[in-house]
Amino acid sequence: RGFTQRRSLQSLRQALEQEALLAYAAIAAGANAPKLIATSELGPDAVMLVYEHIGGHTLDALPDEEITDELLAGAWKQLKFLQSRRIAHRRLDGDALLVDRSGNVVLTDLSGGEIAAGDLVLRMDIAQLLTTLGLRVGAERSVAAAVEVLGPDAIADSLPLLQ
Repeated sequence: RGFTQRRSLQSLRQALEQEALLAYAAIAAGANAPKLIATSELGPDAVMLVYEHIGGHTLDALPDEEITDELLAGAWKQLKFLQSRRIAHRRLDGDALLVDRSGNVVLTDLSGGEIAAGDLVLRMDIAQLLTTLGLRVGAERSVAAAVEVLGPDAIADSLPLLQ
């Protein structure tokens, strides 16, 4: 993973608590996210979070022909669940969108997210998902799926972030 700055135990504990809070909040919002099973301090320089294993493939690993309109709508519905509780993901790239064996979209990598996010941050999530999906399926399909789930106003509000 490369070199990282050493964190104090307090900042490691804060990071653990923040990620755990986001995991619980996402599930409480109705989003598909891996369930947090356990947390632990492993010493002065490490903490551990254990999530349930969900089999599947990331969006980046899926062949183009497997990215259906239903899958696109599923990704937007997951974001809608988060946004209904003002939760920002902040990392909506192809690695953070897992497609499980049943074809459901699961949001992973919530560690950089925010609780009680402001409007700008929520719009940034929309812009990022538009871009992530648009790079895979084209702008028209990405925008059409977004408008179908979130409505035209939410998409229009995020457009200045894409310019």
